Amino acid sequence: LDEDEMAFSESQLPLDIIAGDFNEGDFGGATSYFSSQGYTDALQQYVPQRKETHTWPFMRNFWTLRKRLDHILWHGESTIPVMYLKGNKVLEESECTSTLQSLGCGVVSGYESNASDHQPVLALFAIVKDP
Repeated sequence: LDEDEMAFSESQLPLDIIAGDFNEGDFGGATSYFSSQGYTDALQQYVPQRKETHTWPFMRNFWTLRKRLDHILWHGESTIPVMYLKGNKVLEESECTSTLQSLGCGVVSGYESNASDHQPVLALFAIVKDP
């Protein structure tokens, strides 16, 4: 690290993003629980309800089941331990409040056939130090 750079201790970072196949829709038990704990679902925030993340051929392709089972949940505010360094020496340890901002989310098309039954869900975030 260069002089006077800040370093974040990865082992002490709070859990701010939870992502994966929840096997439930937008208002299922897990997503509702995390919502009550202050998390926001980036899929619900940015992607229209008509866009699914999961397709499954049913009854010999007579129907295609379409669902939104994959989610990226995020929590916006946390306290992050910060170390102020000069060379290899820690000058000061403190905590700063930062905000995790969601900049966008989308479902990637093109994986609907001959691949996974789940389409990739991608989200973009930024960590902003509060003044």
